[in-house]
Parts: sequence; C-alpha cells; structure tokens
Amino acid sequence: MSEPVADSPRKIGRNGTLLGLAATLVLSGVLLASTAGKERTAATILPAITLTTLRNADQTINLADLRGTPLVINFFFSDCPPCLKELPLIERVAKSTRSDVRFVGIDHGEARSKGQSIADRFGLDYTLLSDETASYAPQVGALAFPTTLFVDRQGQIVGRHLGAMTPNDLNSGLKVISHAIP
Repeated sequence: MSEPVADSPRKIGRNGTLLGLAATLVLSGVLLASTAGKERTAATILPAITLTTLRNADQTINLADLRGTPLVINFFFSDCPPCLKELPLIERVAKSTRSDVRFVGIDHGEARSKGQSIADRFGLDYTLLSDETASYAPQVGALAFPTTLFVDRQGQIVGRHLGAMTPNDLNSGLKVISHAIP
C-alpha cells in the first residue's frame, strides 16, 4: 500500500482553493486601494431619475430638475461603516456651505425605514432620497460605497470620490464645482 502523497490532487485542490481565495482577496484589496479616493472623470451628464424622498414617501425628486445648481451626491447604505463614518462630515459641510451648492444623499438598495433610521441617528437635514431597487448607482459609476459625485451646474459629473471622504477631499470636490458658479 502506498502512502498518500503530500501533493495529491485532493490536498492541492483544498490548499489551492484557499490560496486562490487569499490571492483574490489581496488583489481585490489592491484594486480597491488603487481606485479609492478622488477620480477625475470625463464629464458626463448626470442621468435623470426620479426617486422618493427618504422622509416622505409621497414626495419625489427628479435629479434632472436640479440642473442649474452644483450638486454633491453621496451614495450610502446603513450597513456600510465607511458610509456611516462620513455622514456627519457631509451634514456639517452641507449646513455651513453656501446655498448655491445642493447636497443630496441617496440611500442605496434598502428599505426606506433603514435609511430613515440613519437620517434620524445622524440628524441629517440635507436632501435625502431612497433608491430601494439599487438601480441608480451603477448608472453613474458608484460601484463602491460610499461614493460621492460632484456635479456642475450644467448637470455634468466632473468628479467622483470612492470611499469615505476627509474634510480635504470634500473641500477639493467643492472647489471643482464652485468654479462653475458665477
């Protein structure tokens, strides 16, 4: 009788699977790290969509109707720790920023009640919308969360930040869209 060889297909399969999974996770982390942060985009028009407000199910806002005002649009959801970390910053800056920039938060892919709970928890007072179907984020390249879009007054996405923002990140994005303010 022969002893099992250390490199038998079964052992390689199990170890290979673990190594493959580990390599995939490391590569994913490298890719995420390399794309985290500010991303300059070729200006594209913000796609129109009508979403329900987080606070009032009977009220909707079509983002196309907001053209003419620079926008900061932040995608978040309740089980996203980096999202929750940056929401107080966005609220503070939204309150202190001139009224010629509008802040919009979009709760991504969850029941309105979860988004409402987060809004209440953090005292969010800027425009909050609900995208329960998670259909809008992929249309604008928000494939990691949080993602923040900086939209000029012509409705063009002129900047995108992937991951949680620092105050400097947010101020940099505001400067980009503020150049278009007369």
